[in-house]
Amino acid sequence: MLAISAGFDMYKNNPITNMALEIDTFHEFGRRVVALALPGFAVLEGGYASQLPDCVTAFIKGWCP
Repeated sequence: MLAISAGFDMYKNNPITNMALEIDTFHEFGRRVVALALPGFAVLEGGYASQLPDCVTAFIKGWCP
């Protein structure tokens, strides 16, 4: 069982961090998780940019194509 702490603080426009990930990167994370072919779940942990819904959607679309 794979448990994912799905935080989106790493997004480039997150107001409380200084990271540089793009929305497409979260899609790639989701794609890589599904490629592991393990049962699993994700829990939303954080992310404070106004684009948080876009980041989460990208991750889910990568995980559940």
